[in-house]
Amino acid sequence: MLTYAVIVAMGLAGYWRAPWWVALFGAAALTSGAWGRKVRQLGREPGPAWSSKARTYFVTGVILDIVLAALCLGAGHIVRAVLG
Repeated sequence: MLTYAVIVAMGLAGYWRAPWWVALFGAAALTSGAWGRKVRQLGREPGPAWSSKARTYFVTGVILDIVLAALCLGAGHIVRAVLG
């Protein structure tokens, strides 16, 4: 549910001509929504170890969250340009 809220918020921010760095806040919200609980569990001793596979998934997820937030922000800018 957080993902949909962030996508809509990024689109609206783009429509309201927000600067590009706002997409970083959207990406942070997307990443924390997807990975917040998993990362907190990894810090505990009896839990699973932080493997290279998990690190790869995390980095890839962060990059894709930045891309998604930037695309939504750009879509908002395009809608603003088309509608006037």
